[in-house]
Amino acid sequence: MLAIILGKVGESSYEDYAGCMLSCKTFQRLSKYPEVLQKLDLTKAFPPPWERIPNASNILYECAQFRNVHAIFLCGLIDYYFAKPRITGINHLKSAADAGHCEAMYLYGMALINEKQLAEGAKYIKMLWTKRGFEAVWQCLENCSRVVQEMSIREYRGYEML
Repeated sequence: MLAIILGKVGESSYEDYAGCMLSCKTFQRLSKYPEVLQKLDLTKAFPPPWERIPNASNILYECAQFRNVHAIFLCGLIDYYFAKPRITGINHLKSAADAGHCEAMYLYGMALINEKQLAEGAKYIKMLWTKRGFEAVWQCLENCSRVVQEMSIREYRGYEML
């Protein structure tokens, strides 16, 4: 019962969730339950620009294991753009995009376009546009612009090495 309550607290406010964890050892133990990690709202805990996300943030990977869509997106972001296992990152981005996460749709589409898979990448950008509208695409562009810029800089450096 307490895990369900803590899950609802985490769903509405990450700050209140952290406060609950600090207030009681029982809540600290319950914070690792799937019911809690699946619902935890990480949008305010890890706002854009996402390059400030610590690379070893265990809570993201724990939440992603229990199908928290925003956590899957952030894990994909870390793995694809900032860490080495790019294939893991692209798989996380695809999972989050298929679940309807706006920024994941945008970044996955842009990553595919960058990898010369134009039709598939355009499909995800168009899906975002039709489901959420132009304003959502514009907001994703704003939120993801530094990440996309880093992607193009990394590709340029790769061509320099050739």
